[in-house]
Amino acid sequence: MPFNGGSRRRSTPRRTAPGSRASSGGRSGRAPAVRTTELAEVHGVPLTLIRSTARRRTVSAAWRDGRLRILLPAGLAAGEERQWIERMIAKAPAPPAAHDDGPAPDDGSLAARAERLRARLVPEAPRPTSVTWSSRQRQRWGSCTPSRRTLRISTQVHGMPEWVLDAVLVHELAHLLESGHGPAFRRLVSRYDRYAEAMAFLQGVTFATGRGLSPDAVPDATPDQAADTES
Repeated sequence: MPFNGGSRRRSTPRRTAPGSRASSGGRSGRAPAVRTTELAEVHGVPLTLIRSTARRRTVSAAWRDGRLRILLPAGLAAGEERQWIERMIAKAPAPPAAHDDGPAPDDGSLAARAERLRARLVPEAPRPTSVTWSSRQRQRWGSCTPSRRTLRISTQVHGMPEWVLDAVLVHELAHLLESGHGPAFRRLVSRYDRYAEAMAFLQGVTFATGRGLSPDAVPDATPDQAADTES
């Protein structure tokens, strides 16, 4: 179920004066890029500031290891750089939520849960060959490969309310019959009475935390296309 999307926050600063490209002895080519790294804290936000001569037009920010990592063009005036840092702090999503040290997700229990839902709500769907948790699935809540009848649920869903997990499973089970999200698909998922509520819950998670299933990506809040391939 695609919650794709979401790229790093990226903006373009305006140069106050045109610059010239470095040349070496009249020969074409650029001088080697120079990067500097500084640890800082602004408004209580831990920052890693990376200034690069190779970065000329864009400023971007993403969470890395508990710090907001901001990439800046080298050579910005101090005042302009401060403005961009403030702006990127304001625009960046909240840091990814920390996970507790609870029990690891169990594939066997997940598959059994999916089978109960299939038998009760989508009996016309073929039985999946596998239903597994996926820690590699960072930009979507779940996915389905109908040709292999495999379902994968992101470990990011682990620990959410059970009715939300059930909605994600029903969504992927429905994709075993319907590859798109048209009327037939919507009729299938509507058999689960808390489906709309669960989708709203996931939208809220995406909006409130900005984690999207990835520290530096904000996903869409719609489930994945069934034609997804194994990741």
